[in-house]
Amino acid sequence: MKRYGLLFLGLVLSITVCAQSWVEQGDSCQKAFDDYGALKYYEEAQRVKNDDAIKMKIAGCHYRRADYRKCVGLLEKVTLDSLSHEAFRQLFYAYKYLGEPRKQIACGRKLVDRFPKDGQAVADLCLALNADVRNPKSSEEAKAYAQKYTTSYDPDHIAVNRQLADACFFMKEYDLANNVYQKLLAEGDSTYGNYLSLGICYEELEQQDKAIPMFEKAVQLCDSSKAAPFYHLGKLYMTVRNDYVLATTCLNKAISLVKADPLVVCMFYNTLGEAYAKQQEYQQAIYAWQEVLKLNGNSMDANYNIAECFRAQGDLVTARSYYRYFISIANHVEKPSQALLKHIAAAKMLIGDNSSQTSPVPAAAAKKK
Repeated sequence: MKRYGLLFLGLVLSITVCAQSWVEQGDSCQKAFDDYGALKYYEEAQRVKNDDAIKMKIAGCHYRRADYRKCVGLLEKVTLDSLSHEAFRQLFYAYKYLGEPRKQIACGRKLVDRFPKDGQAVADLCLALNADVRNPKSSEEAKAYAQKYTTSYDPDHIAVNRQLADACFFMKEYDLANNVYQKLLAEGDSTYGNYLSLGICYEELEQQDKAIPMFEKAVQLCDSSKAAPFYHLGKLYMTVRNDYVLATTCLNKAISLVKADPLVVCMFYNTLGEAYAKQQEYQQAIYAWQEVLKLNGNSMDANYNIAECFRAQGDLVTARSYYRYFISIANHVEKPSQALLKHIAAAKMLIGDNSSQTSPVPAAAAKKK
């Protein structure tokens, strides 16, 4: 029996030495950045010793070769407490690359709980949370993680502060978001997104004069390829600076950049129509609002504003047809606002016996023909 015991021990030692040899050869390949060669050696080692350590080595090869499904398949078999920091990160990012945000977020929570000083992991967990539109409290959670990290470890971590600013922005905490975006810009993180978001913060805080240079900088940084800053500049040039020519230029540029999104196009054309109407360019305003009607024929604002423009030009017959259609749509609104009720009353008066009489033209169209 003693002899058999010695033989068994010898066999175990032989297997262990063999496995270790394969691992060492795999590690040597790794040092030469040869993941394919390392994978072959690690798989040989796994045949004789399939422990967590070898699973993580093989998973690492799959991860670096972008075979994320195989990487996840192996690491999910390893208990979380046994995962190394590197393997934990690989599992977290593999979920991201596989398009599995729920699993990425669940893994990320455990990753940063175990390694709370990993700023990049914290930032990317917050990024996933900020993008989770199905969870109404996800940005609140992102804010909590980001604030905990910046308070406890690194107040100047740019990636984490970006997510902190965005979380506050999405939660409409514009004062705090404003402060963090300004901090990022002061630290040299001069990105298109930061300037655009800071400009919107200033708008929401009713500091429009400060918003304009932020949007102008955003236009420069995106090489005039994004619609959003042009749209915001168009609104502000019209409402703050009364520069209607520049406003219409910006709004037309914005529209040309978002033709593929009907909802956004409607919003932009509505604002463009208002800008033309303020310049008493009624035909241009009508054209803009008719573009809205091509996409949404039941737009109350567009029908009413077109009627106002025709009335301002003295074409009461056409104006009445738009007023009537506006009323037919507005009558189906269950809880009309006071502004809508006022417009309905004005339209009903204007299609009645006294409709040809002169009356004040609302803001959508000026008095002068």
